[in-house]
Amino acid sequence: MSLDGLRRDGEVFMEEISREYYLAYSGQKQAPELQPVYRKHSAILGQESFELTREAFLGAPEESEERRSSRALLDWQVESQSSRQLAAQDEREIEWEGTAVVYVSDTRQVQFQAVAIELANERDARARRRRAGAAPPRALSARDRHRRAARAW
Repeated sequence: MSLDGLRRDGEVFMEEISREYYLAYSGQKQAPELQPVYRKHSAILGQESFELTREAFLGAPEESEERRSSRALLDWQVESQSSRQLAAQDEREIEWEGTAVVYVSDTRQVQFQAVAIELANERDARARRRRAGAAPPRALSARDRHRRAARAW
C-alpha cells in the first residue's frame, strides 16, 4: 500500500459510492447498496491505510504541499471510515426517504423528498409557514433526530 495507490483506489471507491447515492436519490434504485462497495474497497479503508496516511501527515513539513495533501487524504480516511460504519443505517434511511410521505391536508400528500421543493415553490409566505408546520411531528421525528445528532457530532 502506498499513498499514490491509496489515492488511485480511493478515487475508484468514491466514484462507486457516489454512483450508489445518485441512483438512489434520483429514483433509479429503491435504496443504495453501500455496504457491498465498502466491503469491496476494505483494503483502502482499514487500519493499515489509516496509519499510512497518518504517518505521512505527521512526517510532512509544516506549511508544505505534502502536508496539505496528506491532510486532505487523512480527512478523507476519517470521513470514509466513519461512513462505512453508518452504511447500513444510511441505506435504510435513504430507502425510507424514498417511500415516506407527508400529509399536508386531509386529501393531499407529498413525497418526503419533495417537501422542501414544495415549500420553496410556495409564493405566499403565510401559506409557506403554515405548510411547514402542517406535517404531523411523528412523520419527521426520526429524520429530525438523525439530523440533530449529525450536526452535534
